[in-house]
Amino acid sequence: MCTLKHNVITFAAAGMLAVLVTIVFLLDPRQASADSSQNQPFQTTLCRFFGTNLCQSTPSSFSVPAEGRLVIEYVSGLCPPAGTSLSSPGENISGAILHTVVDGVQANHLLRITPGVAVGATGTVADLDLNGFVVAQITRIYADPGSQVTLDIAVGGLGDTSISCTLAISGHLEKP
Repeated sequence: MCTLKHNVITFAAAGMLAVLVTIVFLLDPRQASADSSQNQPFQTTLCRFFGTNLCQSTPSSFSVPAEGRLVIEYVSGLCPPAGTSLSSPGENISGAILHTVVDGVQANHLLRITPGVAVGATGTVADLDLNGFVVAQITRIYADPGSQVTLDIAVGGLGDTSISCTLAISGHLEKP
C-alpha cells in the first residue's frame, strides 16, 4: 500500500539524488577546466623520424606558449603515416613518447600504440599488408609555460630502414 508519507520520502530521495549529481557535475575539475573562459584551445602536429627525414618540415617538438600551462587532452596519429610502410619483417615501433616538463620535473609519457594497421594498402583484407601502428588516446598531460614538448618513438628491428611517426595533439592553455 502506497501512502502519502511513502510518496514524499520517495520524492525527497529522488530530489536529493538529482542535487547530488548536479553538485558532482559542477565540481568536476575536468568540466570546470573545459568550460573556463580563461582557457584557450590548442593543437599542433609533431613528427619524429629515424633514417631519412620523412617528416619534411613538421617538427618533433614545440615550445609551450608563455601565456599559460598546456593541458594535452587527446593524441592521435599514424606510425608510419599514410603512404609509407615498414618495409622489412621484424620492424616495429614499440612506443610513442611525449616528453613534458611540469614544475621543473621532466616526465616521459608512453602513449598506447595499436599494431596491425594497413597504411596505404588497398584491396581485400587478405591482400592487406599490416604494416603500421595507430595512436588514439585521451590524456591529461601537463606542460609548463615556455617548456618544450617533444615527441619520441621507441623502435626495434629497423636496421637501415627509415621510419616516422606523425601525431596530432590537442588540448588547451590554462591561463593564470
